Amino acid sequence: GDMLDLADFKPAFNDHRIVALTVYNAEILALAIKFGPSNSDDPFLFRSTDAGQTWTQQAIYENPPYVYVGTSGNNSSIWREGSILWIKSSNNLYKSEDDGLLDSDRSAQGAYFNQIAVNGSKILAYAYYATYRSDDFGASWQQIYE
Repeated sequence: GDMLDLADFKPAFNDHRIVALTVYNAEILALAIKFGPSNSDDPFLFRSTDAGQTWTQQAIYENPPYVYVGTSGNNSSIWREGSILWIKSSNNLYKSEDDGLLDSDRSAQGAYFNQIAVNGSKILAYAYYATYRSDDFGASWQQIYE
């Protein structure tokens, strides 16, 4: 059928655990953490542009900003908004305009976002104690509800 079966991609992910996945036509984006004896939680970006036939793998923890996903990967997501790739980690928001090299953390200072909605340059983010809005891809924020 047309169902996406992650078991088909097991060799590509090897010793990584997928914590977030999204599909856009033939493009598949996966956020994964490596696990093994060291119990490392280093995040990786996996990308396929041919419906999972081939994959590229990129360690997104090696260059600043460090993306913390956590060992559970809870509350993490990855998606594409036009040419921009967004990653929401356990606590922070990152954007990339070149499919992997992440800009600095786009979160509001001191806020740990629980839910995020993106529409072009506008972002609405809910933290546990407040709601924030950005009109410039997260470069600046204003708290709109407490």
